Amino acid sequence: MRNPGPAHNILPRLHGVKKTPNGWEARCPAHDDQHASLSIGTGESGRVLLHCHAGCTPEAIVAAVGLKLPDLFPSNGAAPKFTRPTAPKDEAEPLRNLEKEAEFSVNCRDDLSANEDALAYLWRRRGVGCRTASDWAVGVTDIRRDSAGVIVGATWTLPILSHVSPRPLIGVKLHRDPPRHGQSKGGWLVRGGAALFPLPEAQRLQRGAEIILCEGELKALAYIEAGLAATSSTTGAATRWTPDMAGRFAGLTVVIDPDHEESKAARDFVSNAAQALWRVARSVEVCEIQQECEVSA
Repeated sequence: MRNPGPAHNILPRLHGVKKTPNGWEARCPAHDDQHASLSIGTGESGRVLLHCHAGCTPEAIVAAVGLKLPDLFPSNGAAPKFTRPTAPKDEAEPLRNLEKEAEFSVNCRDDLSANEDALAYLWRRRGVGCRTASDWAVGVTDIRRDSAGVIVGATWTLPILSHVSPRPLIGVKLHRDPPRHGQSKGGWLVRGGAALFPLPEAQRLQRGAEIILCEGELKALAYIEAGLAATSSTTGAATRWTPDMAGRFAGLTVVIDPDHEESKAARDFVSNAAQALWRVARSVEVCEIQQECEVSA
């Protein structure tokens, strides 16, 4: 795989992204854009080129999505390494680079926001409403319907951003809901290592505030839908907690909510997280209440 360029920093943050012969087009985040006025390209040096046909400056565009102009230039450091899991036999060939990953993720997000049936299914199955889904860029693909046209299954997509500024895309997670017979419940298109989703710092928590650390990104979003702060580790019980990753919980009250309390994976999840966080968090405790996946409309 070639080294990813800086376009994957900005593409996941834009709406209405579409591929063009010279790059991409999207709705400009710096004004109320309804016509995809923003053109995105790549210069000879590898930097991202932005041009808003309505006149917005590059400074205004990057500021509107939480970036800075240097984030449009290639990093001078070594590019991160990415490895791919083996795709299921019936799964399409994984996308070839992070820029295509970002484009795929944005298209899935836009598909979900325009599909009322899929949004209702996400609420019934996972307790995640349309506002929360939009805030955290949840998308949908592979919608499955019965003979009457009713949705009976879908695959949710989640863009995973690095916690290191400028928080570039490091992968896209897939969640099949429910899993097809004989298949896993989901996986990665590109695995970028352990990360937190949703990012704790993006929830603007004060020191001492409570945050729930749970198994499963969609479960964390259901807690956020209910008005609670929550996050999850994208690699679950297999997470190798780094000091920087644990440091995102500094001064917070952490409540660990395992998926299945009696399973070995759940015990490992609790043990690994508690050992990593007890030195930096204000306190760490384990939740005994199990959350139902099915939520009545």
